[in-house]
Amino acid sequence: MGYLLGLSATTGAVENWIWDRVAGRFVLDSELFERLRKENPYATKELLERLLEANRRGYWKARDDVLEEIEERYLELDGMLEDEIA
Repeated sequence: MGYLLGLSATTGAVENWIWDRVAGRFVLDSELFERLRKENPYATKELLERLLEANRRGYWKARDDVLEEIEERYLELDGMLEDEIA
């Protein structure tokens, strides 16, 4: 994700459909997302942060429903991690 974001920032060559596919596979696929979250919640949080950053910077024009799902999962995961630390 870091490379994808960097490529988008430096070249602008990452098309919207690529971001859509990444979000679709790693976030919207509930089974895979749960597996990622369970195995490495910190990397999963980073993935969500990168997707949100790509949208915020204008590299990706996410649909509202997709963005809402990413934000929801991010907040849920962030709360879970904070509870573990406390």
